[in-house]
Amino acid sequence: LNSIKGAVGARISLKNEKGNTVARRWIGSNIGVGCSGPCQTTLAIREPGTYKVVINLGDGSKKEMPVVITKTSQRHQLLNVK
Repeated sequence: LNSIKGAVGARISLKNEKGNTVARRWIGSNIGVGCSGPCQTTLAIREPGTYKVVINLGDGSKKEMPVVITKTSQRHQLLNVK
């Protein structure tokens, strides 16, 4: 999210197949957490399934990305939002 207009103040939600929010983060309020900058965040997903990352940017725009986690998926995945 570093190069995206409206990144600071963005709200990120991870939704399951039923549309329920299973994780949520606010960008810009995570400063000083580990080694990540203010426009990076980490979401933990324990259960395999199909999810959707919903990003409501600070400028009012919205982005969505599908994420599929299987039992054999890598433990760490990086999503590059453009």
